[in-house]
Amino acid sequence: MEKQKYIASLDIGTAGIVSSLAQVGKDNRVKVIGLIKMPSEGVKRGIIFNMEDTVKAIKSTIEEISVQTGIRINQVNVNMNGQHIHMSKKTEYLSIHSNDSEISNTGIQKLINHKNKPSIDYGDEILHVIPAEYTVTNKQAATHTTGMPKGNAKVGYKVITGQQAAISNIKKCINLAGLEINNLVSEPIASSFSVLSNDEKEKGVVLVDIGAGTTNVVIYYNDIIRHLAVIPFAGNFITSELKKYFNISGDQAENLKVQFGSALVKLAPAEKTTTVPGIDGREDIEISLKDSVHIIQWCLEQIIDAILFEIKDSGFFSQIGNGIVLTGGGALLENINILFKDKTGLNVRLGLPSKLGNNENLFELNDPIYSTSIGLLNYYFRK
Repeated sequence: MEKQKYIASLDIGTAGIVSSLAQVGKDNRVKVIGLIKMPSEGVKRGIIFNMEDTVKAIKSTIEEISVQTGIRINQVNVNMNGQHIHMSKKTEYLSIHSNDSEISNTGIQKLINHKNKPSIDYGDEILHVIPAEYTVTNKQAATHTTGMPKGNAKVGYKVITGQQAAISNIKKCINLAGLEINNLVSEPIASSFSVLSNDEKEKGVVLVDIGAGTTNVVIYYNDIIRHLAVIPFAGNFITSELKKYFNISGDQAENLKVQFGSALVKLAPAEKTTTVPGIDGREDIEISLKDSVHIIQWCLEQIIDAILFEIKDSGFFSQIGNGIVLTGGGALLENINILFKDKTGLNVRLGLPSKLGNNENLFELNDPIYSTSIGLLNYYFRK
């Protein structure tokens, strides 16, 4: 009897940790059988600053999902986030067989061996080496030994790196929690594996993943990653500005954003207010919802301006045929799609995690908060 296979993921974020577990059936059909989200206070903007709290949260999350499913988890796909993640373009010339149908894979294997390992900045570590485009030049005649023509290939590829210290901390936390890392995946790429269609990647699309601490941007065109960036402000930036403006607690500001938040002042109710209890016995604070939306829209406009800079800096703005896909918890703000379209001129849709099998029993999956976690599961089937 064939042994059942499972894949697990850990999305370690600023707002909390999400773990998911999927069962892999015949023909690689996948079914998510467990999903847990727990708070964590050990991460800020994708960087672990308190290892003890993070390890504790990871253990609790894994134990809970094991109880939920009855499956013991030993290996996980894990996300890597933070502004230290960046992408660089590289070019290499390789000697190949001109009829090699696996030229991209062959080239990448040669590039990542000891002799041809891509040069990167001191203190960085490679997360991904991704084939881009290639051309075959200087074609030669067939040889007596192989009978196949040979040539030189100019191989373009992308190298995604992160700081060694940050990556080391993630690995230590996973190991201290009694787990092994199966794949360490940059968060922008992980999310793209759950919310983008092949057609979108082919025709040009911008994925914007708005989390609590960071906003991730990935641009695809012709099914190739063209640009990747991590912007160091997101949902918590909005919460912080609401807290300062109204002189309320962080929890109160977060509740104000989640319960009454909207991205457009012009659609906000003019007269509606909400009352926030005063801190430490102080008088209650009456807050105009329109004033709160003013703050939220201003914050989002700063984020959108940073995103627009990245899109234009990529040189692919005119190739974005399928617009912007918004995902992550920040994408749930009311009217955020309208604001993005108004500011960028691009079509916008909400990205929900997908591409997995029968998951009717897990209605929670229909939420952009889980895009990274489900993307980490989908990464198992990458080409």
